[in-house]
Amino acid sequence: MGVEKGQDFLRSVFLFHLAELSRAHALVVADDSPEGLHDFRVALRKLRSNLKSLGAFFQDQSDSKDFGDRLEWLDELISRARDADVLVATFNQALSDLRLPEDRSIAQLRSALNEQVLNARVRLEVGFKSKKTHDLLNDLPVFLRETPLVSQLCADYENQITKLNQKRSKRLSKKVLGMNLRNATNAQLHAIRIECKRVRYLAEASLPVLGASEQKHIDALTKAQVLLGLHNDLAVAIKWTKTSAKKAEIKTGLRKHLLEQLTKTQEINDRRLRNKLPNYLG
Repeated sequence: MGVEKGQDFLRSVFLFHLAELSRAHALVVADDSPEGLHDFRVALRKLRSNLKSLGAFFQDQSDSKDFGDRLEWLDELISRARDADVLVATFNQALSDLRLPEDRSIAQLRSALNEQVLNARVRLEVGFKSKKTHDLLNDLPVFLRETPLVSQLCADYENQITKLNQKRSKRLSKKVLGMNLRNATNAQLHAIRIECKRVRYLAEASLPVLGASEQKHIDALTKAQVLLGLHNDLAVAIKWTKTSAKKAEIKTGLRKHLLEQLTKTQEINDRRLRNKLPNYLG
């Protein structure tokens, strides 16, 4: 009975992610909206993350890893398009904060950004229509529904999943508390953000096992993820302004104003990040 219950629970986790992925995929194909693209990437990353976290429950872990690799390819394809959308939104906010009048230099900036979005969308459309994506989305439901699970682990699934969540949370807490947030690099904060997401995705999937009290932890992880995400979005925009904007011959004056505004916004966010992150993740 315990084995069957554990198997049912684990199947339900992956089939829920699969349903989210299918709904978002239909939106992207039909509407091509940024929101649909965002939903698809989130669903894809939840599935990838928990497939990796709970991969030991599959009898054939090589198949689990293979699907993880195939999903990673699709994630990278999606990310180029979604990251381009986020970059545009970040610059739109910076321009709004600066309250600069629309002129030729701003029009040139918008054109350069829109071209980046268009190129990413073209690559995405080609990738979505490819045989590689078609095969992946056809093979995935069969794998998640039919691949045998490890009976011993399924019988002890509540204990196994509880220990796994505790281990992941403690590891994340140790990293954050041991980090000098004032001098942390963009790469270090990005790594914490990724791990924060993985801990959160696992905790969300584990709620029926961990209980309602875990929701407070999930809420804290979500708040931390927002702060870390904004830092990353601004870091990417700052780098783009220093490199790609210069190559696109965006006027020096506009680039200077944008760098000042983006840096100012990042400094404000990072003060909150340094104050709040140890509380959220410590």
